[in-house]
Amino acid sequence: MVDMFGMPAAQFVSLLRNLHPKWVMDLRVVPFFDLGGASRRWFFELFEELDIQYQDVSGYLGEGPDDTAYFRQAAGVISSVFTAAPAHQTPGTTLVLLERRARAQAAKEVLPGLLKPTPKGGWNTTLLSVHIPTFTLHIQA
Repeated sequence: MVDMFGMPAAQFVSLLRNLHPKWVMDLRVVPFFDLGGASRRWFFELFEELDIQYQDVSGYLGEGPDDTAYFRQAAGVISSVFTAAPAHQTPGTTLVLLERRARAQAAKEVLPGLLKPTPKGGWNTTLLSVHIPTFTLHIQA
């Protein structure tokens, strides 16, 4: 999970290049990418270059509280995306973007147990501190 509040563009790009995620699931209320002078268009070109699939999950759900019910709904949307994806895009390393540490922590506690399909051995989740006060939950198959 990535708390994007205060995230410098260079650190987010480094995160993408180092973790090689297959998916970026955006649960931010306002999914902006104007980080350090970079534009939304530039980031989407980077996602394409790195073969990263992006999904605006909050666009389906709208704004919600930091509670279990909201993240259960988010898990349903993410699981639907995973299930509908072609076989070569099966779930793998997935970054979930959020705007605050509290949301990242709440999502970390709820999402991994609900995401489908579950890879062999389950989901490995890690909350990474990328930039104070930025946090990342790295979900890996």
